[in-house]
Amino acid sequence: MRFSNNKIIKKALDVSSRNLTGTITSVMTDYPIASLTFDDGPDPIYTRKVLDILKKHDARATFFMVGEGAHSYPDVVTHVASDGHAIGNHSWNHFAFPLITFLERLKQIKKCQRALKPYGQRLFRPPYGLINKISSIEVLLQGYKVIGWSLSSEDWYESSSEVMADNLLKNIRRGSIILLHDRLFDGGKPEKGPKHRQEAVVDREPMLFVLSKLLEKLKGNIHFVTIPVLLLHGRPQREKW
Repeated sequence: MRFSNNKIIKKALDVSSRNLTGTITSVMTDYPIASLTFDDGPDPIYTRKVLDILKKHDARATFFMVGEGAHSYPDVVTHVASDGHAIGNHSWNHFAFPLITFLERLKQIKKCQRALKPYGQRLFRPPYGLINKISSIEVLLQGYKVIGWSLSSEDWYESSSEVMADNLLKNIRRGSIILLHDRLFDGGKPEKGPKHRQEAVVDREPMLFVLSKLLEKLKGNIHFVTIPVLLLHGRPQREKW
């Protein structure tokens, strides 16, 4: 009986752990809202262009910033925050977490958070979206929510604005979390990350076109809010291990 009870307890703890630490990919909600997220910034040119488009359409977004970039462009970080957007942690220099040690992961998060002060919220997006059970628990214990996405623009390798826009417009749902990039931090040539089969599209102009088209087409149907606001209006959906 003790063995059986131990198995039940272990299973319950495992399920509870997955529900708490699994990457949040979307939110189940009855409200006509979704979230735009931008990775790898800040960029002194493109981030400001993104902000202009968002302001024009009265949309809010969440920017997952790389600490090294935030340290280099603190005025852009301030601009993002002053426009009412959320800022999250995207590591110090974009190393894939499963490929580095516990101490390196800890340093990546803490150093980035210092660069984001006082604007960084306790939101973490793993570089390349890669995170395993151990590193996910580590991030949780530091007080962060791990945020993934349910819909990708694929803007780091897709050069056709029309293809990207059609894909997003066709697949967006209430509670969607959309992945875009206001910068490609590593230029598509990761030092510690997955090797891409496609050549990276460093130019962000196609992404800007997609963003404008998306906001124009969905005006009045979907309101774009920050991740913290989205989480307040529904039940997080998590990716399981």
